[in-house]
Amino acid sequence: MISKINIGLIMFIFVMLILISYFPNTQPFSPFNNGWNGISSLYKNSSGLITSSSMLNFNGVLVIVNPEKMPTNKDIQNLNNFLKNGNEIIIFGDGNLVNGLIKLLGGNIITNNEIVYDDIFNYKSNIFPLALTSNKEKLVLFYTSYLNNGTPIANTSFFSYIKNGSNLIYGPFTVSSEEYINKGKIIVISDPYFILNYVFNLGNNQKFFFNLTNGEKYYIATFLQNETPYLFLKIQINNLSKFISQLYMQIILLSAFFIASIFVYSLKEEAKVNNSYNINKIMKEHPDWDKNLINEILEEKNNESK
Repeated sequence: MISKINIGLIMFIFVMLILISYFPNTQPFSPFNNGWNGISSLYKNSSGLITSSSMLNFNGVLVIVNPEKMPTNKDIQNLNNFLKNGNEIIIFGDGNLVNGLIKLLGGNIITNNEIVYDDIFNYKSNIFPLALTSNKEKLVLFYTSYLNNGTPIANTSFFSYIKNGSNLIYGPFTVSSEEYINKGKIIVISDPYFILNYVFNLGNNQKFFFNLTNGEKYYIATFLQNETPYLFLKIQINNLSKFISQLYMQIILLSAFFIASIFVYSLKEEAKVNNSYNINKIMKEHPDWDKNLINEILEEKNNESK
């Protein structure tokens, strides 16, 4: 029979899993971070997370957010096959890692590390420059850089500028471009903070993103992020909860619980029968002993062995 220690351990693990699943993650760019620097707003409308490039067996849109490491050869192969199947990859970020990824995918778009400021056409301050899309929608950016090459989708204003030493170089600057590769398409937004909860909910940012997906289901890639143990557990618990939420799994679990309950009940009944047999046997040999006291001793002995 399951011992009290084992039951306690199972309950402890269960409670810890529940706590981990409900407590928000504070890691920047985490889909489980509800704070200003998380991407839970982007995640809640997604079709899920792609934790490995081997999961790219769907048709739709893959969103890569601020990559923190270079893809492996297998990753590149899977990403290229994803594009060959006519799908779309949206990349948010700038710098060498993003440029390296785009190049490995066969693209020519280049991000620059210079920050774009705008003292006139901005949201609250010059580090929040605004950009206009071809549909004249206003986008709010935050510490964005700019792009070269590709077909421009959104540009900053003529008042925007970058600092080159003591000199100012004025825009407009392209902050979003697209490029067709094989049968697919990549779209690059040079602002890695665009999809953070705080920025994503400003202006027409959300509308702009959903227009880029063309109504297709989209998934968020995490296999190019540095995964902390806590984030790893959150992802595994999230996958487990989705697995359990399926109807056939609920039926299996309920059936297993019912069978286990019957089994435990039968063990308890068997223990009662054994106790009764042992007491009767002892009382036959020692009729002058206290039957109630013997019963208590046997029950304590059984409890200690569980």
